[in-house]
Amino acid sequence: MKLDEVGKFISGLSKDGDITPDRVLEAARTLPKGDLIHERYWGLTDTEEARRSRLDRARNDIQRFKVIVTIENIRIACPIYVRNPDKDEDQQGYTSVHNLALNHERAVENMVSELSRLQTWISRVRGITVAGGTAKVAPELPVELGDMVNTLQRLIDTLNAAPMPRAPRSRSRRATVSGTA
Repeated sequence: MKLDEVGKFISGLSKDGDITPDRVLEAARTLPKGDLIHERYWGLTDTEEARRSRLDRARNDIQRFKVIVTIENIRIACPIYVRNPDKDEDQQGYTSVHNLALNHERAVENMVSELSRLQTWISRVRGITVAGGTAKVAPELPVELGDMVNTLQRLIDTLNAAPMPRAPRSRSRRATVSGTA
């Protein structure tokens, strides 16, 4: 199924520019079984849907907890677990930041992935700024957001071009675990 079809379906349900997930689900339920949109939302059994929901909850829990890392008197909060760069996009998997510190190449792959994700979000915000009219009251905003995207790309290019050191530098790191989000 092409996402264009889903987008058209959802746009057709929009009332005065607003949409809710409930509206999408209820409209998809009324379509005949076998219809691609019906199957997208109602093709799984309740047991399969419950498993997906539980997996989402577990993902959120894994991503929620932070570690406080102190390097040269600077305290930085970061997640304990991050996306495992060794996994394909369609595979589940997280790895600890500590494990990344032990393998510089994996750490760089993960950082490139995180920066790329941030670049995508900032591009999204830039588009919303222009399409939503915020640029009319803050005309510098799309330009500054574009500069951020370009800066992130330079960082990504720098990381991809950097030589890989032989051993990680971990002697000056002290970490404490915090369960806060």
